[in-house]
Amino acid sequence: MERPSTRQLLAAFGVPLLIVIAATLYLLIVNDRLPEQVAIHWGGDGAADGFISRANLPWFVAAITFAVSAPFVAISIMSTSKSFSPGLFHALPASLSAFLGVVMVLTATVSLDSTEAPNFPTWVIPVSLAVAFGAGVIASKLAGPAPAIADTAAPAPSSAERFPIPEGQTAVWSGRTPMGRNLMALVAFFAFMNIVVAGVTSWWLLGLVVVTVLVILTTSSFDVTAGPSGVRVAGVLGFPRTTVPLNQIVMAEAGSVKAMQFGGFGWRVRGKGQTAVLTRSGPALTVTRTDGAQLHVTLDDPERPAAVISALLDQRSSV
Repeated sequence: MERPSTRQLLAAFGVPLLIVIAATLYLLIVNDRLPEQVAIHWGGDGAADGFISRANLPWFVAAITFAVSAPFVAISIMSTSKSFSPGLFHALPASLSAFLGVVMVLTATVSLDSTEAPNFPTWVIPVSLAVAFGAGVIASKLAGPAPAIADTAAPAPSSAERFPIPEGQTAVWSGRTPMGRNLMALVAFFAFMNIVVAGVTSWWLLGLVVVTVLVILTTSSFDVTAGPSGVRVAGVLGFPRTTVPLNQIVMAEAGSVKAMQFGGFGWRVRGKGQTAVLTRSGPALTVTRTDGAQLHVTLDDPERPAAVISALLDQRSSV
C-alpha cells in the first residue's frame, strides 16, 4: 500500500483531531459555568435521562468522539491509494467527528449558568449536520486530488466472453442492482418499529427516523452502466457514485461475492483496494483497475456487462 501524502494524513487524521481538541478545550474553558451534573442523554420525550459530572464531561466527549471516529480514520488512510471514492473516505472521519463534537458542545452550552437540565434542543441536530457537512467538504478539499491511475490500451484477456459489436459501432449496458429480500425485510422491520416508538414519544425523533430510513432506501439500490466511458455505479439519487474509466480497466468478469466478506450490505471497503456495492450476496460484476483495485457490484446477470466491457477493451486496443 502506498503511503498517504501529508495532505491526506491531515484530512484523515488532522481535521478530526483538531475537532476533538477544540471541543475539549471549549468544555474545559466553560466548565465552571456548567451544572454539577450535565445531561448527555435524552429520552424520546426530550427529557434528560442520562448525566455525567462536569469534571468528566470534556474527557468523555474527547474519548467518545475519538473512539467512534477512529475506525473511519483507519479506513480513510488505508483507502488512500486504491479508493474508488477518495473524497468520500476523506470526508467521513471529519464529518463524524464534527457531528458528535458539535452535538456535545451545543447540548452542554444550553446548560451554561443553569441548575436544571433543559430538554433536548431540537435545533442542535440540523446545526450539527450542517457543520458536519462543512467539515467533510473541507477535509475532502484538503486531501487534494486522488492519486493518478495509469492508463492501458491492452485488450481483454483471451478467456473473456465478448459481446458481438459490429464494426464501427459501440455498445452500452445499463441495469440496476437487485433488491435483496432479506435486507429490505430487515430495513422494513426496524423502520416500522422505530417509527412506532418515535411516533408515540417525540415528533423530532420521528423526523430523524424518517430521514434515516430515506437515506437507507436511497442507497439500497444502485444504477449500473457499462459502456465506452467505462463502468459507472450510482445511488438512486446519484450519490454515492463512482466511475471506472475504460482506459483504466484491465478486465471485467462475472463472479460471486458474499456480503459477510465485506462486513455487510451497502457500499463497502476492504483492504488492498477491494470495494463492493452489495445489495445481497450472489452473482456480481468484478472490474479490475490498472492499479490492482477491484470494484464488485451485485447484479442478476453480470455476464452481460462483463461481455460488453471486454468487447470495448478489444475495440480500444485496435484503435
